[in-house]
Amino acid sequence: MRNNRFIICILVIVLLSFSLISCGKQVDTTATTKVAEAATSKYPDIVKLTLDGERKGSDIIFYGTTNLPDGVLLAYEVSLPETLLEEEYFWEEGRLTIKDGKYSGKISNVPEGKGKAEIWVAFQTILGTDVEDKQPQGVMDKYGELGEKMKGDNVTVFEFEDGDFKTIELIINR
Repeated sequence: MRNNRFIICILVIVLLSFSLISCGKQVDTTATTKVAEAATSKYPDIVKLTLDGERKGSDIIFYGTTNLPDGVLLAYEVSLPETLLEEEYFWEEGRLTIKDGKYSGKISNVPEGKGKAEIWVAFQTILGTDVEDKQPQGVMDKYGELGEKMKGDNVTVFEFEDGDFKTIELIINR
């Protein structure tokens, strides 16, 4: 009986030793890394974005190009700064989807005779809280949850206590 306990103790020690040794082995993550790199490879290191627009009567039409792939979202805002202090301040926002390296938007019923419209377009990782406002996962992987991995001279940094938020934004007046 005593010998059996001794043998059992030796077996337990050997099994525990084997388990501890095998836990210390390196896990090959090459395949996982390659999948992640493939998912983000279609996104450029430095994002290019252009913006132009025109006013036709009560319509504001704006458009531009980018090197971002199809399906990426851009945020936009169109406002009439001269109406800021008026009761009916004009301001509209939304999202645009990139298709074939281009985007465009049209805002109708913009009050006329109230000065130039300000058009703001931005590429950013956070767009809102709705499911429709989510960037593709590859965008988040490439540029970070707060855009912290964005690079280039055209990146704007907003500093917050919890970390920096980066965006690429353009503004024109028409």
